Amino acid sequence: MTAVMFDRLGLCRDRLLQRGDIMNFRLSTPRRETFLVSVVIAALVVLGMIVPLPFFTGYALGLLLIAYLILLAGVLVDNL
Repeated sequence: MTAVMFDRLGLCRDRLLQRGDIMNFRLSTPRRETFLVSVVIAALVVLGMIVPLPFFTGYALGLLLIAYLILLAGVLVDNL
């Protein structure tokens, strides 16, 4: 006998997966290098907001976005 899993609304989980209603992501931990690159970029941006650094002060929002996207890619792509 197989156990049928239901979500909070009482819908069968297998039917939702067949229809594609649940976003089924396979997340992984990023490699140490990917994590460190994103942390270093974010730390330099924060430091650039305290002490005026030429490049990091002017492009702070864009660089924070790049750091977040690097970390996101490390989580979504296996072995990155």
